[in-house]
Amino acid sequence: MFITASIKRIHNVLSVTPLYEPFIPTIPNTFGIEMAHIDFRYEEDGPDVLENINLSLPEGSFTALVGPSGSGKTTIVNLIARMWEVTDGVITI
Repeated sequence: MFITASIKRIHNVLSVTPLYEPFIPTIPNTFGIEMAHIDFRYEEDGPDVLENINLSLPEGSFTALVGPSGSGKTTIVNLIARMWEVTDGVITI
């Protein structure tokens, strides 16, 4: 008896007509990554560790970030993944 009452309540909720159309965002056809004029520092009053970085990574492309230890390769990847926020500039995906 309890299960039947629960099913009726669930049916009532699912049968309600929405008051408005749901918002369905459009998804772009491409997913390239653009970094424009990126500056980054770890601490608010610390020195910039990245300055004026511009990088374009088109969808389907292969890109290698190379350089010596401490040159910012991992920092760039972490900024794209939003592990940190840029100090200045824009990252667009």
